[in-house]
Amino acid sequence: MARVRRYPEETPISDLQRRLEIIEGIVQVGGWQDWTPDYTNLTIGTGTVVARYVTQFGLVVTQYELTFAADTTIDGTNPTISLPVAPRSGYQVNRTPVGQAILRDDGTANYLGTCTLDSTLATINIRANLADATHLKQGPISATVPHTWAVNDGIAFTIAYERAS
Repeated sequence: MARVRRYPEETPISDLQRRLEIIEGIVQVGGWQDWTPDYTNLTIGTGTVVARYVTQFGLVVTQYELTFAADTTIDGTNPTISLPVAPRSGYQVNRTPVGQAILRDDGTANYLGTCTLDSTLATINIRANLADATHLKQGPISATVPHTWAVNDGIAFTIAYERAS
């Protein structure tokens, strides 16, 4: 329930402040929530996953981090991770970036990636930013791209997108 303050005199500023407090009480969905993603071409095994999201004002913000264990594998190419909340229609498949990813080769390097929505608009594609001559291009990650994955390597991203109404 929204908390409404009573002001001694109504001024345009105090009235606006009061209305904002009411709106915040109505629109605020809550704090961060955990979610358990589904995977394609990615086996988690005993790897560690932290996946959480928050929804406010029609915007979904997710944070995801996977730390590989000995039995965590990328199977084939282009693994996908399900979204916690459906996005609005109209995103361009594999073209509209919704966030950045870090593809961690533990103790060696962090590689950059880009997150896009896949053709179903229900999952995230994580694309590696690959050097191609003088420009970067996006390419699917695999068991050996951008590096050979091992224990304590990781995938982390933060994305934001509009939810379906």
